[in-house]
Amino acid sequence: MTNKSTNIMTSEILLIKRTKQFTLRIIKVVDALLNNIAGRVIGNQLVKCGTSVGANYRQHVEEEVKQNLIQNYILYLKKLMKVYFGLS
Repeated sequence: MTNKSTNIMTSEILLIKRTKQFTLRIIKVVDALLNNIAGRVIGNQLVKCGTSVGANYRQHVEEEVKQNLIQNYILYLKKLMKVYFGLS
């Protein structure tokens, strides 16, 4: 692995951890809200928005990994085809 890709993976892992911590802090804030209509409405909205940050980022990382894998497989196939035709 190159140093650049290692740094990217490290920053992605760090951001995943930070979004999880953010989600947990949002839940603590919602727990501290008053148990009335306004508190429940605001709390529900905060939980939906606060937890979606981490979920959306994780989904983005997974999609990016899939795209990179597909691109790498295509590259490997092209190299294999060159070797095959070179041996033919």
